[in-house]
Amino acid sequence: MRRYNLPLREVITQSGGGAFVVTLAAYTANDVVGGLAKVFYATGGGALLRGVSIRDTAQQDEPYIIHIYRSEPSTIADSAAFAPTVDDADLETGTVTVAATDYVTDPGSTYSKAYVAIPDGNNEIPESSAGTFYVYLQCTTTPDYAAVGDLKVEFNYWTA
Repeated sequence: MRRYNLPLREVITQSGGGAFVVTLAAYTANDVVGGLAKVFYATGGGALLRGVSIRDTAQQDEPYIIHIYRSEPSTIADSAAFAPTVDDADLETGTVTVAATDYVTDPGSTYSKAYVAIPDGNNEIPESSAGTFYVYLQCTTTPDYAAVGDLKVEFNYWTA
């Protein structure tokens, strides 16, 4: 059994390394939000994902399915229908479902935030990923954000 330590947190970025941004036009249900995202983590070894958080400054509290890949899947553009290939299925390590009811907004707050634990069994990123994994956010409703930076997604993980 692999031993994990060092609880850490990383924010997703665009696959090219820039800030994660969303489209200002309304999305259609089952669209990809923000395009392919990348997470760089602290070591070149494996990681054990423990949780994900979404900060929504638009306070739309949108439900998402977050697809996690151990290496780069095929490209699906921002605001395009989520349509992975068969090869993508082999790269996917798991999914996390974020429900609208997972969001909390404190009185007087200008944002809402969802925290979701990632269950054992679909949370291990292998050492072959060399410090990177990839993510698609799939919306299940029709979000329409007012600012490109309205969403911030962070993963909590332990490193090997």
